[in-house]
Amino acid sequence: MHEDVLTRLTPQSGKGRFFRDVHLYEKEKKSLMRRAKILCTVGPKSATPHMLEALLNNGMNMVRLNMSHGTHHWHAKTIKMIRDVEVKLNVSIPIMVDLQGPRIRIGTLSSKGMELISGQSISLTPIDSQRSKKRGVVNVKSASLPIGYPTLSQDVLPKQRILINDGLIELRVVKVAKKHVTCSVIVGGRVTSNKGVNLPDTSLSTSSLTPKDHEDIRLAVEHNVDYIALSFVRSAIDIQAVKRIIRRSGSAIPVIAKIERPEAVNRLDKILDHADGVMVARGDLAIEMTLEAVPILQKQIIAVANRRHRLVITATQMLESMTQHSIPTRAEASDVANAVLDGSDVLMLSAETSTGQYPVQAVQVMDRVIRSAENSDVLRWEPANATQDFSASVVASTCVAAASAARFIQAHVIVVFTDSGTTALLMSKQRPNVPIVGLTPFTSSLRRMETFWGVAPYLMHHISNTDERIEMAEMILKRHRLVESGNRVVILSGEHGQKRTGTNLMKVYEVH
Repeated sequence: MHEDVLTRLTPQSGKGRFFRDVHLYEKEKKSLMRRAKILCTVGPKSATPHMLEALLNNGMNMVRLNMSHGTHHWHAKTIKMIRDVEVKLNVSIPIMVDLQGPRIRIGTLSSKGMELISGQSISLTPIDSQRSKKRGVVNVKSASLPIGYPTLSQDVLPKQRILINDGLIELRVVKVAKKHVTCSVIVGGRVTSNKGVNLPDTSLSTSSLTPKDHEDIRLAVEHNVDYIALSFVRSAIDIQAVKRIIRRSGSAIPVIAKIERPEAVNRLDKILDHADGVMVARGDLAIEMTLEAVPILQKQIIAVANRRHRLVITATQMLESMTQHSIPTRAEASDVANAVLDGSDVLMLSAETSTGQYPVQAVQVMDRVIRSAENSDVLRWEPANATQDFSASVVASTCVAAASAARFIQAHVIVVFTDSGTTALLMSKQRPNVPIVGLTPFTSSLRRMETFWGVAPYLMHHISNTDERIEMAEMILKRHRLVESGNRVVILSGEHGQKRTGTNLMKVYEVH
């Protein structure tokens, strides 16, 4: 492959998708495009135009706003800043709003908190978090902890675990009274105000959608973000509820289900009937289930989601040590590589880019590790089968045929004409060994395609005539030096007449 083919000089670049290390792929003539995408959480360390540009130039593809932190004013200001950078650099930047969900927290304690000792008896008193603040601090000698979960005594049962501060402190329920829950301290430690609480053995009666989430969804719709992630999903009903709110607001923002609870793991297929993607939220998943279960669950969730043609994000502590250090641990590098080998579409950085000391270096490291994994001989992705959903079967089958044809004829690029971006996602799930170029007339679809594995999106004018569209596609590919005369291209399109159809046409084309 000619060196220039691998250099993407386009208004939609800025993210280093095509590279000049030609020797790595010379034998099989594979693209050097980084296929897996990088999602960065924006926070105090990165919420400036300068830092956003630096993150973009070093490999960031997508931005996450964590609604557990910051005010609506801050998030609205940050979204505007991202869109301003988008215009300045002439790139597309997808934004994901990550809802907080029903976070259970310890109430307000004294400044020193409370030291819990193994074997000690402790009483948990469910009180509204706002009321706990008004009442002031708790007397630490009373061996009682306030907890912001009003129905705790109705939900928990004896022998169930209650975990505090990311599972560092473990309690076991001994007795349940009307207003108090008595526990024995299994693993002690110091508890301070507002520490998170997990109930891994308990079926929660509270809704996955809190009043705050409703307000945050309205903010997301108002600012036309590209994805909404729902925390602590337990069933498909949770996803349907969010989609109803979005739909009533006049929007169709895709919803990502965060898989953090045992119920979600057990009901994954039903959840995927309604969710547009999943996030393997390994932090809470490890607390809610077991630490040793997470690596296998990660592989299983990714495999099922890919088979169902859903976007897959792998998240939590991928390069956690880089919040304090300029290089990661070897184990973290291995973790990132394994997430790639498992088949993730997107890998997420959290504190590394939001509050960490080395946000740009974290993106650089992740970019390099992803590339190395994707360039390795051990990588053998299994393409997704054609979906059993009849409404999408023609499109999915066409994508299967296109991936096969691209391998057989040694195509340089697969071109997908798409309005919604759905065909580009289905094509991505076939894991072809050449770049997928997504062409769309819609900015919302352009941003969405930025998150798809192996897809490089471009805007183009809407053209009804198929031959004219192919001619325009060739002009775009040549202009951005993605192909040259004699290269073969596989093209996917729909027939546009008085009646619009989905993708139902595959054509093998030789560049003039």
